Amino acid sequence: MTPLIVYVKHYLTPEGISYFEKDWFLEVLAFMSQQEGYLSCTYQISGDCIDITIKFKDEPTFDAYADVPEHNQLAKMLDRYRSRNYWEAVRTTDPEAALASLEWDVIDPACY
Repeated sequence: MTPLIVYVKHYLTPEGISYFEKDWFLEVLAFMSQQEGYLSCTYQISGDCIDITIKFKDEPTFDAYADVPEHNQLAKMLDRYRSRNYWEAVRTTDPEAALASLEWDVIDPACY
C-alpha cells in the first residue's frame, strides 16, 4: 500500500514561529505519533511559511486522525499567530509530485 503524504502550509508571525518550534510542534507530534497509521511528520521554515510534511500509512488512517476533536483544537492553537488569515493543505500518494501542480485547499480558520 502506498503511504499518504499530506503537505500543510501555516503562515505565522515571528512570535508564532517561535511558539511553533518550542511548543506547538512537539505537542502535535506527541499526539499524532500515537495515532494508528502514523509514519512521520517533519517541517521546514521559509520566511513566514512553515511547510509541514505528514505521512500516514493510508488515507483512512489519516482521515481517522483528522476527524478526532484534538486535531482541530491543535490547529486552532496557531490562529492567534497567523500572518495570513488562512492555511493550506494538499494530499497525494505520489512522493514525486510537483507541489505547485497539486490542487491545494485553502482553509479558513473560522471554518473548523
